[in-house]
Amino acid sequence: VFFVLNLCVGVIVDSFNEEKRRVGGDQGYLLTAAQQKWVQAQRALTSRRIFFSLQNLDEISYMRRAMFFFINKSAFEHFIMGCIMLNTVVMGMAIFPWPSAEYVNSLQLVNYVLFGVFVVEAFLKLFALRLNYFHDGWNVFDFFCVLLSTLGIVLNELTDLKVGTVMSTIRLLRVARLFRLLHFAPGLNQLFNTFILSIPKLLNIGVLLILLTFLFSVLGVHLFATVQDNGALGVHANFRSFYRAALTLTRSMTGEAWNELMHSLTKGPDYHSGVLGKPCMPDFQDLLNVEGGWALLNEKGYIESPNGCGTAMAYVYFVSYTVLISFVVLNLLIAVILEGFEETSSGEETKIVERCIDDWKEFDPNFTLEVDLAGCFQFVDKVHSWYQQECNARGRRLTFRILDNGRLDLTSLNVKFIHQFKLKLTERRTVHIMQAVLFAIRVLISEGASEVLQDFDELEQSTLSSDPELVKWKRKIDMHGSVDFSVEVAAVKIQTRFKEWRAAACEVVSERHPRSADSEQKGELEQATTTVGESKEPDQATTTEREARADPTEQEEEPSESPAPQSSEMAALPRGAEGPEAVSLPGATEAAGG
Repeated sequence: VFFVLNLCVGVIVDSFNEEKRRVGGDQGYLLTAAQQKWVQAQRALTSRRIFFSLQNLDEISYMRRAMFFFINKSAFEHFIMGCIMLNTVVMGMAIFPWPSAEYVNSLQLVNYVLFGVFVVEAFLKLFALRLNYFHDGWNVFDFFCVLLSTLGIVLNELTDLKVGTVMSTIRLLRVARLFRLLHFAPGLNQLFNTFILSIPKLLNIGVLLILLTFLFSVLGVHLFATVQDNGALGVHANFRSFYRAALTLTRSMTGEAWNELMHSLTKGPDYHSGVLGKPCMPDFQDLLNVEGGWALLNEKGYIESPNGCGTAMAYVYFVSYTVLISFVVLNLLIAVILEGFEETSSGEETKIVERCIDDWKEFDPNFTLEVDLAGCFQFVDKVHSWYQQECNARGRRLTFRILDNGRLDLTSLNVKFIHQFKLKLTERRTVHIMQAVLFAIRVLISEGASEVLQDFDELEQSTLSSDPELVKWKRKIDMHGSVDFSVEVAAVKIQTRFKEWRAAACEVVSERHPRSADSEQKGELEQATTTVGESKEPDQATTTEREARADPTEQEEEPSESPAPQSSEMAALPRGAEGPEAVSLPGATEAAGG
């Protein structure tokens, strides 16, 4: 029996998943493992409404900032959890009758002390977070419990109202504080989130269940309303009205004595007369349709207590009902819950996002949600180090160099390779937390492989127009970055190469114009250098250098008397022209193949 039942469960779940893939266009079925991880990571990141309960700590007062760090300490949270558990134990110590007045007073005193602790907790959090306090659902729940507890104490101590039922309800809600323990138990929290996320889908199964119950209830009234009571068929289980039939089927849905009820509805005249001693009427339904039949049966009391015989249709009725409800619909509930459990499971992508947010605090102590380029690469490096240790990953780590001024050296980066990471900067040339976390996720999942990064790009390009959810993710992510980081890298590399070329040009001119202490000749030399830098290509300058070295006796030409000013395009280059200030990723250049 258990094998067949589990086999039915497996078939239903498999059919449910197959239908889900068919409706979804088999999108997940066609994705590579890396692409699926990439999609799940984006979902885990963009599903977070807030990253920190309070931001821009540098703009608030010292007291609020200190209070914020105090209420976020693990010791404070553990103390509150201990008080919640103690409060629940004290409430469970209530007995009737009371052993003594001292016992009652002691429990009440402990309850008041714990109530004071919860009030102080709410006050401290409100002081530190202000309106942000209500952005967390658990804080709203705690605040509601504190208000109800305050109301109960006021009604109990300051008034003479008899509100026993109200106080019982308030005590029940105080016990509900135990749900906060889910925050510290990942396994329980996962099950609770599964239940919450499955409720909308369970409603669809519930509607189907109600529809089938309605149909079988109406059918049962037409088939078995006149069957005489016997065995399991009686005042608590019968089909004499729609209401009673629906209750009977609901009980049968749980598997309780449905087979006994089925057999009671099939008993014929021999059983009723020979065993029960109460003859039944096989033609009871026909008498109801005959003119005057209703009055005759009512006169004999058979309308209130019908004595019709059973029918073999009960076998078909109950077997079909059990198969449809118990083996199909209820197993669909299991499939939906398993799907919700899969969606809320703490997979590798969710762990990466959680770790990124925890490590972000080190590089953004004021919670501004932005860091500079140096902090971004150091953040990615720390997350990557954890990922290699935690997940035994073998991906290549990014190597970079921080200059003496604390900035990142960009000159050794491969532009094509860094472009595949799709890192976007803000207008202030900082990196937002969403961009930084996505950068880290790309590095971890791709393991530095350009082919995997290209798969990510192809996924976004192929599904961006057809997947509304991906469009929403893309729009939310792009809100926090407008400047392509690869463009910044390219600009710095162009400036660096131009400076090197200009230095080479100056060396050529210096060889053709011997040094002189005359300041006028120095000025002419600088003008000549500028003219050479604007009028000649790097290969031409190299050709001139070779000719000068081949014929040192050649007569030197006079420098141009009207050097052209520096072009506006060069003047418009981003900062870094005076010296590169970004990342050196020596390993990144090698990883890109150049």
